[in-house]
Amino acid sequence: IETRAIDTFLDLNEGDLVVHLSHGIGRYRGMQLVEQDGRREEHLSLEFRDGVRIWVPVSLIHLIQKYIGAAKAAPTLSRIGGTGWTRSKDKVKQ
Repeated sequence: IETRAIDTFLDLNEGDLVVHLSHGIGRYRGMQLVEQDGRREEHLSLEFRDGVRIWVPVSLIHLIQKYIGAAKAAPTLSRIGGTGWTRSKDKVKQ
């Protein structure tokens, strides 16, 4: 799986494929302001298989990389909580 580090969320366009280091391949769905414990912080909205979304704080952008694939076909989005992403990472390590 080929990826490229993201310096800023401005490197992403809505709909781009991304790789979350823990969760796998997802689709960037834009930015959202989230309020938690009285603090407001911008989050990247990522969509995974079955429409599951997670929000990643901008302060953790280092966990996200832009997907750059060599294949003509788009990859399958990862399933949150599944074992497929862990198996894919293990294959790459070998």
